[in-house]
Amino acid sequence: MDRNDALDKIRKCLALSESPNENEARAALMMARKLMAAYKIGEKDLTFVDVDKTPVKRISSVTYTTLRDNWMPNLIRLISERFCCRGFTHREHGKKLRHPGFIGFPHDVDICVRAFEYTVNTIRSNTHGSVWDNALRDSYARGFIAGLDRAYKDQDDELEATLCNEHSLTVVMGVPPEVEEFSNSMLSVKKVKLRTYKSDFFSYNSGFVDGKNHLNKKVGKGAERITSK
Repeated sequence: MDRNDALDKIRKCLALSESPNENEARAALMMARKLMAAYKIGEKDLTFVDVDKTPVKRISSVTYTTLRDNWMPNLIRLISERFCCRGFTHREHGKKLRHPGFIGFPHDVDICVRAFEYTVNTIRSNTHGSVWDNALRDSYARGFIAGLDRAYKDQDDELEATLCNEHSLTVVMGVPPEVEEFSNSMLSVKKVKLRTYKSDFFSYNSGFVDGKNHLNKKVGKGAERITSK
C-alpha cells in the first residue's frame, strides 16, 4: 500500500466511523488512526474531511444517582478512555441527579457519547423489572462492564494482528495531549462516596456474558433513546 492508497483508506475509515454501530465506528476510527501513524499522515493532509482538533465538552442525556447506579463511574471511565476522551460527572448544587459528560475532539466525543448512551440503555433494559433490586442490578452491571472491557481488549488484539507494525494502538488510541490539557483546566477532582452492595455470582456472570457480546449487537431504531433514572 502506498501513501495515496493509505489516504483513500483513511477517508473510507473516517466515513465508516459515522456508523451507528459502536463496534464498526470504533474499529474504523482505530484503523484510520493506525494508518495515519504508519504513513505519517496528519490532519493537514486530509483535505477531504473536516478534522476539528479543538477539544469540546459534552453532557450526555443520561442521568443517574449514586444509590441506584453506583456502577456508572466505572462505565464512564471505560468508554471515555476507549474513545480517546476524558469522562466526568456534573451535579448541580443541592441535587442528587448526576449527569455524565465527556471531553475530547468533536469526532471522538460524538462516537463516545453514542456508545455510552447505547451501553447504559442496554444495561438498564436488561435489568428492568421488580425482580431486580439495587444489589442484583449492581452485580449485573459490574459484570457487564468487565465483559465489555474484555471485548474491547479482544478487538484491540485483533486489529493489532491485522495492522501489525511498530505503531501500537496504545499510543494511537490514547487520550490526546490537547484533550488532557483542556480537561485539567476545566475539571476538578472530588471524591464521591458510593454504596457497596454484596455481589451476586449469577447476576455478575450473566452481565459478563452480555457485556462480552455487546460489541456484536446492531444498534436498532430508537436504541439511542435513554430513559433517565
